[in-house]
Amino acid sequence: MTTDTTKKLDTNWIEEFEKIDNPYEIFYKEDVSFVSVRYIYIDSSNEIQSIKEEVVFLKSPNILSRDELIGILKHRSFLNTTRYTVMSILKYNIHLESKDVQYFLAADRPISYLSLIKHIDSIHFEKTITMFQDMNEIIIIFNEKSASINQNQTKRILYSTHKKTLRKMT
Repeated sequence: MTTDTTKKLDTNWIEEFEKIDNPYEIFYKEDVSFVSVRYIYIDSSNEIQSIKEEVVFLKSPNILSRDELIGILKHRSFLNTTRYTVMSILKYNIHLESKDVQYFLAADRPISYLSLIKHIDSIHFEKTITMFQDMNEIIIIFNEKSASINQNQTKRILYSTHKKTLRKMT
């Protein structure tokens, strides 16, 4: 009985498997932990004024929360003292299966992974192959807010007394 307990567990097969499997790790799907956010600012004459980019680390995997998104939009709505409004939000999320990578790279017209975000709410990302993690992106297009002239004024209604005399009907 003592000989069975003193036997050492053979773990060589685990190490060999890890050596064989190591080159293929970049093709396994993982949670999205960061997203590149690109800001495109368009002026009043519909020309691109500026393009900025930053990396945002997600607080919870695969989800850019509504609060994070609103904070980003508020923080980036000004450029050089000019106020911009959100025109559209786009999400680029490659959720390709590892078996389809070869077809994706060889295709003349690859599948579009770009989608329009219609409402300001939490943005969910699907798990992505490690090799394509840095391609996940949010694109926010800002449009210059036009100067409003006389929009906040209330129209006045003038009341006048009735100045005509009434006729007597007989």
